[in-house]
Order: sequence, then C-alpha cells, then structure tokens
Amino acid sequence: MEKVSRRLALRLVALLAVALVLRLFLFTGLGLGDDVFYITQSLAIAEDGRWPPEPLHWNTRLGVILPTVAIVKTLGVHTVSFVLLPLIASLANIVICFKIVDADFGEQVAWLAASLLAVYPLDIVYSTHLFPDVLVGLCSTVSIWFWIIALRSGRTRDFVVSGTFLAVGYLCRETVVMDGPVYLALGLLEGRPRWARLPWFALGPLSVVLLEAALYAATAGSPFYRWGAILSQQQDATNLDLIRGSTSGGGFWTDPILLLVSSHEFGLFYLISLLAAPVAAWRWSTSRPFAVWLIVGYLWTYYGTTVPSTWVTLQRDARYAAALGVPSAAILAIVLMKLPAVIRRPSLAFLVVTGVFAATLDQGNAIIKPHRAFVSSSYAREAVLEPFEYVGARWAAGFSNTPSFACADDLGRASVVRLVPSLGGSDVRPADSAQYLVISPERRPDLLERASRDGWTVVDHFRGSAPGGRALVAEILTRFPAQRERAERMLNPPGLLVLSRSGSRRDKDNGLRSGGSSP
Repeated sequence: MEKVSRRLALRLVALLAVALVLRLFLFTGLGLGDDVFYITQSLAIAEDGRWPPEPLHWNTRLGVILPTVAIVKTLGVHTVSFVLLPLIASLANIVICFKIVDADFGEQVAWLAASLLAVYPLDIVYSTHLFPDVLVGLCSTVSIWFWIIALRSGRTRDFVVSGTFLAVGYLCRETVVMDGPVYLALGLLEGRPRWARLPWFALGPLSVVLLEAALYAATAGSPFYRWGAILSQQQDATNLDLIRGSTSGGGFWTDPILLLVSSHEFGLFYLISLLAAPVAAWRWSTSRPFAVWLIVGYLWTYYGTTVPSTWVTLQRDARYAAALGVPSAAILAIVLMKLPAVIRRPSLAFLVVTGVFAATLDQGNAIIKPHRAFVSSSYAREAVLEPFEYVGARWAAGFSNTPSFACADDLGRASVVRLVPSLGGSDVRPADSAQYLVISPERRPDLLERASRDGWTVVDHFRGSAPGGRALVAEILTRFPAQRERAERMLNPPGLLVLSRSGSRRDKDNGLRSGGSSP
C-alpha cells in the first residue's frame, strides 16, 4: 500500500510540475482590469497599513486582498507577489479534482480528470493574474463536494466543512451565492434533505458574515460597509449596461450557448462535457451528482439573477464558470474511460492539444506590450498617465524602479489614485502639469473627446497587437456578421495614445523615432 501511495504521489507531483510549466509559459501577469483594484488595495495595506479598504466591491473582497497582503509582506513588491495566490489555487484545484473523482470512480478515472483539468484553458489563463475566479472556483468545488458527502453521511463535520468553504468563497467574491440552486438540486438528487443538520452548514457563512460586519463596524463606521459597496455596483448604470451587452454576438438566450462554442477560455471542454452530462447521468448513476452540478451550475451562472428584486444576470464572461471545471473534467473522464482504448487515447490527446492551443489564444502578457514600448520611449520622461495605464507602465518598468512618469489625479479612477502612492516612487499630479498625456482610447473612450476639448492633440500611438493564433481566429470570425464586432476587438486590443498640448511637428517626429506610429 505504501508503494502505491508513493507512486501516486510522484505521478501527481509530475502532473503539477507540467501544469506549473504550462502556466508559467503562458504567463499573463497583469490584465489591466479588476486586478488593478486588487493590486493597489493590497499594496496600500501591506506598505502603508491603510485601512479600511476603499468602499468598492473589488477592494472589500478580503479573501483576495488579505492573503495577497501577506504575500507582499513576505516576498516584497514584485510581480510574482500578485500572481502567487491564484497560481497556488489553480494547482491545488488539480489535486482536489483527483481526490473528488477518486472517491467515486477510482484512481484511473481520477488521474484522467486531473490531467484534463491541468490543461483547461480557463484555469491556465486565470492562474497568473489576480482575479478571484480560480480562488472562488476552488472554494466552491470543495464546498459542493463536502455538501454531497454530508447529504450521504449526515455527519455534522461534513456540513460544517461545506459551509466554511462557501464562506471563504464569499470573502473572495460574493457571486459564490449563485451556487445556491446547485446545492438545492443535489439535495433533491440525493433525496436526503437532513433538515436538522442545515444549521451546521449555515454556521460558517453566518459566522464569517457577522465577523466581517463587526470588523467594518469597528473600523469603517458601518457593519454594512461591504454590502453597501456591492449594492452600489449592482445599481451602477455603467455596470448594468456592461451586463446587458452581448459578449458573444447573441442575446439573452443565445449568448451563453454561443459562449460555449466561441470562447477560447472554454476550449471544447465545456461544450463536450455539457452534451455528455445527460448521457452519463442516464447510463451511470454514480455520475449523476457531477452531471447535475455541471448542468444546473452552468444554467444558473448565465441565466440566473444576482438581484432578488429584479432579473440581473452575471456578465456572460467565461471566467464565471471557473467553479465548474471539476465536474466538467469528471464527466469527460468518466465518458472517456468507458470508450475502447483505441478511441479513448486519441480522444484524450485531441482534448489535451486543443486545450493547450486554446490557452495560447489568450491575449496573455501582450496586454502590456504598448506600455513596454511607452516606457522605452522618450515620452516617459515628461508624461502623465491615466491611473490604470500608470499601473500598467509601472508593471512594465518593474515595480522596484522609480519612474520618470506620473499618475494623473484628475482623470477618474479616484480609488486607484488614492492608493497608488503606496507604490514606491509614485508621483500623482494633474494631467496638464506635463507635456504629454497618455491614455487608452479603448479602455477609456470618454477621455479622448474630453482631452480634445481641452486642447490636447494626438502625437503618437503605441498600438496593441494580438498574438498570432488569436489574430488568425479573429480573421475567421470576421466572416460571420454577428461576430465581426468581437473580431475587431480581438484584432485591435487596447493601445496607448500619446497626446500633447502643442501637437507640434517636433513632437510627431520624436514619436516616430521612439517606435510609435502616428495615426
């Protein structure tokens, strides 16, 4: 028995090593999205002890912020400090996947499921930038699995563990409560409500919510500090417009379906597993919990409401399905193992190859390519940047290096502006205090018109570029009318515009020599 355990441990270590190399090879680092809020808030607490966090729903997610603070205090202000948490969670999820599937289907199927999860594009992409998706996925997976165990065993401990991981997931992102219908459906499937044990399940979530409220009451003046931030985001007009907009070229009913076939973050895994789930549930009763988990989870994630009083869905973004990776991989592994070896092996190889290929289609660290070009240009010595672009430029230059450029304090992103001084060497000042202003018209289309009215003119453009595979896919998508807008976004990722008050020929000539290209 000891030899089997040692052999198994070595195989898992080898699998994790391969998964780690793959994730580092396809390293993202900075996405210039929500991660800017998490990074700047973590820095402010770690470097300056700034508390309470900014009253925004991103900044109050202590399950993301506080572990990152601990890492920054341990390792220092380095890029690795801001990706280590999701990277560890991504690798841990592979081990958890093995343990969960092994419990019902044995080592062979478990090994197959863990190997598939290691190459899931969604897990690879979000393992190396500071978004909560992989963390929430890990907590949700453990919670739901212990919920299944608790329904079968009736043990108090299992209900407590399930509820505790749900509570930790809530600290990472409040959308974990969207798993509610999954718990209900699994309870109906198992046919054992065990109502008397439910208070033990609620113990963890209630304790965490009360402790969080007490913390904010004592330090921020209101027990509803985080809930107010969440409510503000849910009522924000810009956020509601973003949610209502199509991400895949469809409408309310068709967008989640198109997402399955068009998202590189899903690859082919979610489409195939969702199609296979009903078959697996019908053929093999032991697979039914995974099938229910996957189907109900996917449907409610993309069609369910986040607000009780009205119907407001999550944005139709693939990353919200990160919690469904394990049941998806389990269904695929169960079905593959039932196939003859002559079919199973090439099918597995096909899934692995397409998974890795799909992960390479992500924008990856090319997101900050324009920022690298800017930092190397002559403009950097006399420029002020929009706050998000400032963080991007600091990342490109290295956080430990003192920059010659500054962060604008009058172009919005007020919370980031307040927190940026915690990043050593930061200079925060008005946009008109420098010769050059740097913005991204794709991320902040409102600023270009405003800057033009204020007398700024464009003198250079550091363009974004799509990696080769991503550009090829975008070219194919342009052939479909409903996908053309999306294809244009893929072909023309956000770049940086350099603006000057004078707009002189000298500025333009300098810009051309610096490696930019005037529009």
